[in-house]
Amino acid sequence: MPALFVHGASMVTGRASVSNVGIPQHRFGAPRLAYHRRMTAEWLQSNPIAREYMEALSKELQERPSTITLMPEYSAEVPLWTIEGETDDLVSKALLVRLKAWQAMFDANFRPQTGWESDEVKTAWAEDAKTLETELRSEMIGIMEVEVDLWPLNPGFLHTGQPELPPHS
Repeated sequence: MPALFVHGASMVTGRASVSNVGIPQHRFGAPRLAYHRRMTAEWLQSNPIAREYMEALSKELQERPSTITLMPEYSAEVPLWTIEGETDDLVSKALLVRLKAWQAMFDANFRPQTGWESDEVKTAWAEDAKTLETELRSEMIGIMEVEVDLWPLNPGFLHTGQPELPPHS
C-alpha cells in the first residue's frame, strides 16, 4: 500500500503506524497514540473514498514546497519554524541577529494574559515584522515558501490565520 503524508505525519496504511511528527507525546501518551494509529489505519482500510482522498491530499502535500513560518512564540530563541525543525542555517547571520532581537522584544513586552505592555511597543514590533518578512522572503526565494503568523497583533485569537471573528467586548 502507498504511504500517506498528512499534516506533517507519515502514515503507512494497513500497518497502523503514524509518525510522531507534530503529535505531542505528553498530550496523548503511548497507549492512546497507539490506539489512535490503529483506529486511523483500520478506518482508512474500510473506507475507500476516504483513502482515495487521503492519498490525493498526501500527494499534494508531498509535492508542496517546503515552508518556513515567521512566528513569535514564548521563550523561543528564533521565531522561525519548519517541519524539519532546524532554521538557524537557513538565513544569513545578519537576519538571524535581527530575528532574535525581534523575538526578544516580543518576550520582554507581550504578556499572555494582558497582551502588549504599550501600544508604542506593539506598533514598533509590527513595523519590524514587516521588514523582517521582506528580508526573509528575499533570502528564501527558490528555497522555501514563507508564511507569517503574527498572532500577538490579534491576541484574542489563537492565530491570525483563523477566520475573521468579532472582537472581544
